[in-house]
Amino acid sequence: MLLFSVVLLAQIAANAQVSGLKGAGSDPQILQVKVAPGSEKGYAAYYPVFVSVQLKATYRNPFDPDQVRLNALITGPHGIAMTMPGFITRAYKVASQGQTDVLEPNGQEEWQVRFTPTKAGRWTFHLVLRDQNGEATSQTETLSIKPSDAPGFIHRSRRNPLYFSWSDGKPYFAVGENMAWDGGDWQRNYTTWLTALGGAGGNWIRLWMAPWSLGIEWSTKAGHPPYMGEYHGLGRYNLGNAWKLDWILNKAAQNHVNVMLTLGTYGEFLVGGYFHEGIWDQNPYNQANGGPCATPNDFWTNPTAIKLYQQRLRYLIARYAYHTNLVAWELWNEENAPPHWVAQMSAYLKTHDPYHHLVTTTYGNPEVWRLPDIDFTQTRTYGTGDIPDHAPVIHADVRANIDQYHKPHMVGEFGIDWRSSDAKYDPDGLGINLHNGLWSATMSGAPGGAMIWYWDNYVQPKNLYHEFTALANFAKTVDWTAHHWRNARIDAPIVESAKQSYRAFTMPAGFGWGKAPHSNLTITAQGIADGRTLAGYLYSKGKADLRTTPVLHVDYPEAGTFTVNVHQVSNWGELKIWLDGKVALDQKLMAEPGKGNFKRTTFESQYGIYLATYNKSFTIPVSVGPHTIRLDNAGGDWISIASVTLDPYSSNEFPPINVYGLQDSHSAILWFQNAQHNWKNAYKKRPCPPIAGARTALHGLRDGRYELQWWNTAVGAPFLLQKADCSGGELRIAIPTLTSDVALKVYPAAH
Repeated sequence: MLLFSVVLLAQIAANAQVSGLKGAGSDPQILQVKVAPGSEKGYAAYYPVFVSVQLKATYRNPFDPDQVRLNALITGPHGIAMTMPGFITRAYKVASQGQTDVLEPNGQEEWQVRFTPTKAGRWTFHLVLRDQNGEATSQTETLSIKPSDAPGFIHRSRRNPLYFSWSDGKPYFAVGENMAWDGGDWQRNYTTWLTALGGAGGNWIRLWMAPWSLGIEWSTKAGHPPYMGEYHGLGRYNLGNAWKLDWILNKAAQNHVNVMLTLGTYGEFLVGGYFHEGIWDQNPYNQANGGPCATPNDFWTNPTAIKLYQQRLRYLIARYAYHTNLVAWELWNEENAPPHWVAQMSAYLKTHDPYHHLVTTTYGNPEVWRLPDIDFTQTRTYGTGDIPDHAPVIHADVRANIDQYHKPHMVGEFGIDWRSSDAKYDPDGLGINLHNGLWSATMSGAPGGAMIWYWDNYVQPKNLYHEFTALANFAKTVDWTAHHWRNARIDAPIVESAKQSYRAFTMPAGFGWGKAPHSNLTITAQGIADGRTLAGYLYSKGKADLRTTPVLHVDYPEAGTFTVNVHQVSNWGELKIWLDGKVALDQKLMAEPGKGNFKRTTFESQYGIYLATYNKSFTIPVSVGPHTIRLDNAGGDWISIASVTLDPYSSNEFPPINVYGLQDSHSAILWFQNAQHNWKNAYKKRPCPPIAGARTALHGLRDGRYELQWWNTAVGAPFLLQKADCSGGELRIAIPTLTSDVALKVYPAAH
């Protein structure tokens, strides 16, 4: 990724302090302007240009645009006109204190404006400086911008708005991971991580502006580790961390890695927390720290808080919006911000960011996700070591969100266990869950692979970057935005068998916290119809906004059993299983010590309740034939479901193969996974028998001759090319022996 900026450096006095009063009583002045190219490309589109400026103004807080405001008014060819705000900054150098990198000032404070010419041609700009005493305007500067081969910024594609593309129209498919923070030896670590990911073909990370890492606005309370830098309270920014973020964005660009920038996290409004992440007591918006908010909820409505947050957004736009490798602003990590607040701030970003970077957030309800200024939806997919394979979970999650909101959907985090690293469950570094998450998201319609969370204690030490290489190699061969993909219409694979028999079918709960998009599920011998997923939580009436009562439509080939595998219970619950309209099981599940038959329980002090881990099964008998089974939690708080098991149910005629894919009328991409090839079977040292002789059929292609290109997903390379005819809209496919998984590209044969 190539960066482009115009940087206007306004040098203030050598002894200037952020808290001082500058030039009191005098008119503002723009004293000097110097222009120079910022790269070996010279003045070319999407490459940096630097303009330094000396100015004089009166203010107490340089971050408050009501006191001092520097803007560049910019015009370009084809009627381009934009306003880019200025900001104050300072250069730093890195000093090592043992295993911790700390920043030391390396020069004086200075003012800058950064902007990016997006086309070749004649560009002009002039500066406008305002303070309490008046206004000053610079002379107009003219730049001649040459064409370049840089692709530009990343936006939703005009050809297919469910995917992303560069300014030049080329598709951008995101392959990467979280790389949220590093508190200690950050310069060495980010160099190592970004070099490894970029070298492997990865092109996407998620980076947090957290108080302990890259945050710029926080309280001055004592106890901050050295790597957090110096905070100055509400409305004043940590210039060291701001410089650090510049450094990381530039390092990412050098490695062709693009960034989703997360602007805050839920712990800022929390007291306590599982990881002790609650830091509301330190939040500068807290009244106890001189802020305007008596409670965390006041943050969303208090006029002073809203104005100060928008002031911070203005600074972020001014300082970072010019980066072409900045993909998206993510308002919050895992904070359920109210829809009215998300609407207000996303609209602010779209109005004031001249490059209209993508905007998203972590958690949302339909009102949030349907906002016009929210560009893509997101979810998180974790287990507690209870979901054996996240492939079907991610598939159902992606499809449900795309079908409901008609926007791109990214799985922004996933992992085997939200409490501990995937390394705990994958000591040999096989990377099966990472692999399955990347490919299942891709083949379900996401504009990128699912993003693993454990970057620093799993991907890096286990050297799993090759998983990104394999997907990146495949993704480069697909013109993502040229197709209007839909979920593939493909038959469940079958294997001819001399004698039919039946086995147990276990369906993992896939949909995590939140209201499940589907409550009516039809269970076939191959799984849940229509790619739907079972809700992972049964909520009581006390959580009416989240509550659903899943209804399962089943058809038993023989008399057998239906089992609900309960994982955890919050406070208490009452599990009810209804069979054909009658209660077949009614079981109270308590979480308080001495009152429940659980494995263990802990007191959650932040909620004032007990959380019990059961890991127990509750079974009812079921006769042969069709039935309706309904699950309910009739009281208490919530019950989490690991899975349900129907025994016997699946026929040996239908092998355990997951098939996910996309198609239009003339092309398809498909992923065939031996469902037994999952992290849990590997962890338990269970065998994964190869599946040979399976076949299926794809429906909906135009009749004609097609090439079938089979891909080895371990290395990201084709290994077999076949030709087949589609007749009557049906293309028959013989699946190679599946030891793990393979991918398939189907496209018209050359004449």
